[in-house]
Amino acid sequence: MIGDGLVSEEIMGGRRTEPRDYPHPVMEGIASVFACDSGSAAIGEDGAYYRWGMGDMGRTTTPSRIFEDVTSVSANYWRAIKSDGTLWARGFAPGDGSGRNDSNPIQVMENAKYVSAGRNHTMVILNDGTLWGWGSNHAGQLGNGETSDETQLTPILIMDNVATVSAGFEFTLAVKTDGSLWGWGSNGNGQLGDGTTTDRHSPVHILDNVMLP
Repeated sequence: MIGDGLVSEEIMGGRRTEPRDYPHPVMEGIASVFACDSGSAAIGEDGAYYRWGMGDMGRTTTPSRIFEDVTSVSANYWRAIKSDGTLWARGFAPGDGSGRNDSNPIQVMENAKYVSAGRNHTMVILNDGTLWGWGSNHAGQLGNGETSDETQLTPILIMDNVATVSAGFEFTLAVKTDGSLWGWGSNGNGQLGDGTTTDRHSPVHILDNVMLP
């Protein structure tokens, strides 16, 4: 496995992090790995959820085993789908309508298949292919045709027939089951790929024939 640039070392009885410009081992027994701007997450071959780096609940310099029996997780914010399809979350805007920010994971949805969290927003695909989102929406990153300075505290339906999704820094990209790529949200640097630098508050078609996961 290639590390994310963070390595833990024992220094005078304490711990520190140092940048690395070469691959180094982080942990073994990994099934999949995820990264964001300041942290990393992984699903182990044992089905456990591991996190390290800076996260919504603080910083850890070595992988911490924090949840069991998962099939999909996020690196941004604490979001995990268990093998029974239940979605669990903790930290900022977990999706239960409360907006609370505590350390205890709570069940948010059922029949969930895939989760991706961006900067302050979360996107989830259910088993029926519907895409749901919640969290911040000031740049239109939820894709519901609106913008708001108020945090969306519960999941809202965005679109149907979604195969995979990736939530980024105030924008979102999704591939539908027909292989078409769609994007919405912040676009000042052309990150949506639609040929403009205009923010999009609803999904816009980007290209076709994208390989499905």
